[in-house]
Formats: sequence, C-alpha cells, structure tokens
Amino acid sequence: MVYKFECSKTGMDCSFTAEAPSKEELMGKIAAHAKEAHQLETLPPEMMEKVNGAITEVQEEAQPSAAPENGSGDQS
Repeated sequence: MVYKFECSKTGMDCSFTAEAPSKEELMGKIAAHAKEAHQLETLPPEMMEKVNGAITEVQEEAQPSAAPENGSGDQS
C-alpha cells in the first residue's frame, strides 16, 4: 500500500504531489512542502483536516507478467 497526497485537494492552487509507504513518512514530506512552498511553520487544525482528507491509499502497480510462450501471439 502506498499513501498519496495532492496539495490541490486541500483547496490550494498548487500542483505538489507526494507518495510514501507510510502516513508518517508522507506527513514529513507534506510538512516540508508546507513550510517551503506555503510558508507554514505549522499546520493549523483546519488545514490538518484538509490534509488528512487529501491523503489517499493507492495500490502499488503490479509488475506486468511475461506473455506465455504458447505461440498465440505470433504473426507468421
């Protein structure tokens, strides 16, 4: 499972996105972004509510499996 954040989903006009394997790691990325891009030293409670609402869980993409070698894909 991977957690994803999109800053625009908080109502900000911002294209920042981040992903991390844990919410804790993602929150660190969000806090650093908020400080650098939005000059927010801390996130007020109402913004934390929006941030938490903008975090989604996404499935990691599965590696494509190799095509079976049964000749069905040959174009002879």
